[in-house]
Amino acid sequence: MKFEVSWCYVSAIQTAVSAVFLCLGVALLLVIVPVMLPLTGIPLALMMLNPRWRTFSEKKAYHIWIAFDRLVNALLWHDSLETLSSRLGKALYWRHPPVFNWLWIDAAVSKALDKVDPDHCNKSIDWTVGRGKDWHRVRWSEPV
Repeated sequence: MKFEVSWCYVSAIQTAVSAVFLCLGVALLLVIVPVMLPLTGIPLALMMLNPRWRTFSEKKAYHIWIAFDRLVNALLWHDSLETLSSRLGKALYWRHPPVFNWLWIDAAVSKALDKVDPDHCNKSIDWTVGRGKDWHRVRWSEPV
């Protein structure tokens, strides 16, 4: 008996897995932030009060946020060196595959980020990690 997989089932499974990992990322955020706030947030806030330590604490806060962003991207089975903002920018502006399986979800997340930092996803695109500009031209059968 020949086993065939319908693409609609693959798409449905992909959607379900993407939704689960999006929910896990939000749940992880809700768990990690309250736990890590006393460990990292309070010392960083105290260091920001001292002008000599302000630049150091701002850099550390930025690096902690980028590490969490990359962790969520790795949980979505993508490059752990790339941020979600970079992938969102590639999906919305360069026709790469959507991050959360539908472009309307990607656009909604991008608009939320644009409220904080205008044109955030477009500015965050990093071509040194993840898929390149010509990812769709590379054949899978050819060695890279």
